[in-house]
Amino acid sequence: MNKKTKSLIPRYRFPEFKENDKWKYLSLEQIADISMGVSPPSTAYNENNEGLPLLQGNADIKDRQSSPRIHTKEITKECKIGDILLSVRAPVGTVAKSIHNACIGRGLATLKCYKDYEQNFLYQFLINYESKWGNISQGGTFDSS
Repeated sequence: MNKKTKSLIPRYRFPEFKENDKWKYLSLEQIADISMGVSPPSTAYNENNEGLPLLQGNADIKDRQSSPRIHTKEITKECKIGDILLSVRAPVGTVAKSIHNACIGRGLATLKCYKDYEQNFLYQFLINYESKWGNISQGGTFDSS
């Protein structure tokens, strides 16, 4: 066991973890399906509730929930209720949950945990990590991840 791993093991352990001295380090893509949004053509946008709600970025997130302003008749990428939304355009890193089946534009990515992992844990982890995204984002005119 290396020094870094040893420092991560708590002094007091639950009995079922007493013999488990190894932590697994996994990348985000190993625990969740990540889907980048694709914007439909603007000619498909409407305010008549035709098609699906369109989530384009931070402007469509309120109180950590999806809050679409318009709809689109042409579906490019879709999110489901309960998916994690992550802003990938300035400001990068805003985390929310989708309360809509919706089309996602290029300002958002969705994350859905694979069956062996907990969606709510990932959601809370990403909220905790939210302020750090700005340090790793990159871009010219505006940041994007």
